[in-house]
Amino acid sequence: MQEPTRSFVRLFCPPNPFWGLRRLVDFLKDRSTYSRLGGGHIDYRDLLPLLNDKTDTTPLGYYFYQDTWAFHKIAAARPARHVDVGSTALLVGCLAGIVPTISVDIRPLNVTLAGLTHSRGSIVDLPFETNSIDSLSSLCVIEHIGLGRYGDPLDPAGSARAGRELARVLRPGGNLYVSLPIGAHSETVFNAHRVFAMADALTLFPGLTLREHVLVGNDGILPSLESAGAADFPVGLFHMTKTEAKATA
Repeated sequence: MQEPTRSFVRLFCPPNPFWGLRRLVDFLKDRSTYSRLGGGHIDYRDLLPLLNDKTDTTPLGYYFYQDTWAFHKIAAARPARHVDVGSTALLVGCLAGIVPTISVDIRPLNVTLAGLTHSRGSIVDLPFETNSIDSLSSLCVIEHIGLGRYGDPLDPAGSARAGRELARVLRPGGNLYVSLPIGAHSETVFNAHRVFAMADALTLFPGLTLREHVLVGNDGILPSLESAGAADFPVGLFHMTKTEAKATA
């Protein structure tokens, strides 16, 4: 799944304006054939044309790769408790099946599920003590903070504030799993998201050490940013830890 196109021209004038028309014609042909095969008359009020699902393979997208990456990392670590801030509901629900999970989101989950605790909260003001969280995730969240897209206050420094807050609550020795869009240079695509140059992305999390970095697109792992295709939306997956506090004599 890609983020919305950045071009209003492309949004209202797609590259192939006849693509949708052809799919609609195929849909109407299928409706006629289905009726002839014994499906009976289908009234127009019962039509719901879904035109994008006839693909050779099941579409995946970068959300699949980032969520499975985080799930496997957390499953391998087996923390006593995991805290997620704003990631997909599916990831949070799956995590709750293997580890007690706390979900914090400005739009909290409205669900009852064993192993899952959820609450309303902001990534720039988390309801946790400093150095208190052993296992923490926030996937494709930071790039949206401060753009107002999800009802949060407008703040040009929103991403930086979110990164500092995640770093604050992480316990020394704890693990943070985070993802965000990566590009050749940093930019804001209002109000969809921000994109970060690699060097700028790493400065968002003061005091943390990078343990692993993976770049993914809509078709899987990307060996480099330059290898991303036109259909890709490059996203960096980062596993970070906070340095253990040194004992004083």
